[in-house]
Amino acid sequence: MKKHFPLLLAAAMLFLWGCQQERQEIDAVHQEGTDVAVAQKLKAAGFDLSQGFYPYQNGYMVEYDIFLTEAQIDELAAAPQAQKGGRTTHYRTNNLVAALPRTLQVYMDPAFGSYMQSAFDQALGRYNALGLSLSFQRTTNAGAANISILAFYEVSSTLGYSGGFPTNGNPASTIRLNTYYYNNNSRRPDATTVVAHEIGHAIGFRHTDYMNRAFSCGSGGNEGDAGVGAVHIPGTPTNPSANSWMLACSNNTDRPFTADDRTSLRTVYGGGYWEGLPGGATDIGVGADGTAYIIGAGAVAGGYGIYRWNGSNWDNIPGGAVRVDVSPQGTPWVVNNAGNIFRGDGNGAYEVLPGGATDIGVGADGTVYIIGMDVVPGGYGIYRWNGSNWDKIPGGAVKVDVSPQGTPWIVNNAGNIFRGNGSGSFEVLPGLATDIGVGADGTVYITGSQAVAGGYGVYRWNGSDWSMIDGGGVHISVGPQGLPWLVNNANAIFRRR
Repeated sequence: MKKHFPLLLAAAMLFLWGCQQERQEIDAVHQEGTDVAVAQKLKAAGFDLSQGFYPYQNGYMVEYDIFLTEAQIDELAAAPQAQKGGRTTHYRTNNLVAALPRTLQVYMDPAFGSYMQSAFDQALGRYNALGLSLSFQRTTNAGAANISILAFYEVSSTLGYSGGFPTNGNPASTIRLNTYYYNNNSRRPDATTVVAHEIGHAIGFRHTDYMNRAFSCGSGGNEGDAGVGAVHIPGTPTNPSANSWMLACSNNTDRPFTADDRTSLRTVYGGGYWEGLPGGATDIGVGADGTAYIIGAGAVAGGYGIYRWNGSNWDNIPGGAVRVDVSPQGTPWVVNNAGNIFRGDGNGAYEVLPGGATDIGVGADGTVYIIGMDVVPGGYGIYRWNGSNWDKIPGGAVKVDVSPQGTPWIVNNAGNIFRGNGSGSFEVLPGLATDIGVGADGTVYITGSQAVAGGYGVYRWNGSDWSMIDGGGVHISVGPQGLPWLVNNANAIFRRR
């Protein structure tokens, strides 16, 4: 597994190399000319030089991917002793972007062709889809940009480099990408990932395999331990693994954000606020396409009114129900107050399905589970839709939702939480819950069992336990990018931003 780190360094420049072998060759070429006095200053400032140190352009490359001018090195060396070797604590605040929530203006050099322009837009989209407190917007005005991505041409192993890490609450301002690699003819598969990677450095993230560059580069070691510039982000694993967007070296494949990458970004720039939405609800469901439905608070035949989110308010559609979830196509599956099950077309027409239910969940792959009406240990029977009827699987529960792979996550009548494999086998998970929701990206949230303002505490599954976030509610669902939608005990509706 991987480890995610907000980088805690002074102004520096990161260097993204194509392969470790070329680094070793360059290191050997420059070894003889290494400035011993500069090396002593860097060691005094807390840098680990065992992984590479040599002159580069008008400064020095340190640890293969940190570029420092002599002026910057002198500034580091002159810092008070309490700051040296302690960049983790001293530079933490200044090495993350501040004044949140905030939209960063990002400029893309028009010298890049259409392929890279598209990759740039996709990279910004990946960040913006997470609903962070830090968002990104393309600008054509270089003078107004917080971050500028500029082109240069060099026949070398250099893919690109970024202008360091945040200082004084602002992102590093300059990223440079080599058009020898990134052009309309090469159409490199890693283009979007490299843009996102360099932006990651600019907003304060370190390589996820910084403790062992050999993981992605093929050789190399530790860039420096936690005492010299990296802090583990809670809720993420502590070892490197494949596919993180912040691995040190590219293998020329696209690396969208992994679940741990998303956890890392949300922990550091997670927004941390609930947006109140109009209306009132007694249940909520969000589909894999982002379509959201609620069961309202006004009584009608069958339970309460059914409403679909239109982006600014709720459109009432015919019918009444007490429970709802949403298909990948954005159509509702509902249960009414008599336990009858209906599959809707989104326009108010419903197909009556066999059986009876007390809860319903729909996965991103279209798999549907219900909690039935037959009393069994743990609550009521668990059933999976087979296309024409319901197949009973072992177990009992009172709440259900479904993973992107079509497996159930359930809560029983004692509040115990279980993760199923789809064949009737369940793994007991820690904690207690009153409701559960699973997003199309696999993110899982629960409302817990501890009373707080608004209902019960809200928790996110981190792979081994539940991490509490702010807020309280009684019904929860999760959007396609892993952000929860919540209804509290006053029927108020919220979505996470």
